[in-house]
Parts: sequence; C-alpha cells; structure tokens
Amino acid sequence: LRARVVPRSQLAFVWTAGHRLRYVWYFALASLGDTLGDSIAMICTPYLSGPVNSLIGNCTTMFVAMLSVCVLHSRYSLLQCIALVGVALAVYLGILPSLQNQGSMDAQPFFAIVSAGSCIFNAMG
Repeated sequence: LRARVVPRSQLAFVWTAGHRLRYVWYFALASLGDTLGDSIAMICTPYLSGPVNSLIGNCTTMFVAMLSVCVLHSRYSLLQCIALVGVALAVYLGILPSLQNQGSMDAQPFFAIVSAGSCIFNAMG
C-alpha cells in the first residue's frame, strides 16, 4: 500500500468479508493446485533427468491455454495456437531420446507422463 502499486479498492475487493468471501476460496484453490502439482512433480523428479524435468515444466503453458479456453471461454489467434503447438512439439522432441533408452535411468516414461500431467494443477494456480 505504501508503494501504491496495488490500489486499496482491489485489496478491499478481495479481502472484505461478506458476499466476497468466495474470493478467499479462489486463493485457497490456487494454492492447493500449486501444492498438489509441486508435490507430484517432486515425487517424479528422481526418476527423470534434469533436462527432461525442465522441459516437462513447459507443459504448464499448454494447460493454462486449455483451461482459459474451457473455463474462461477465451479465444486465441492462429499465431498463438501455432506457438503452443511449437512448444508442445519442442517438449516432445526434447524428451523423446531420453524416453527411448529403456535400459538407462535417464528417464522413465511413466514418471514423465505423470510429471507432465501434474502441470495442470500448477496451471490452476
């Protein structure tokens, strides 16, 4: 408040009691999503190599786009959709060599899929 970055009306909108208490529940849902996504990702981390783990984190972008289309009914331009396909393709091509080496401990496909799926919880936050 002292830096005047956030106006007092926005803080009052979120934190006042009464009929606006549901916005506090939105904060709780977002923090629960982040906690769940990070917990699942931490469980999968020992079974994935560092580069694979960092590439899988980019799946959050795709889930944010999917949730904004499904929940908020927003629209994306063709260029934005092509960029999202490019990100998905880069993630797939980046982790594919690690997943093909079944004998090595570089990456295990099950944990890669679970870790990618856990990004939807991070997208909710």
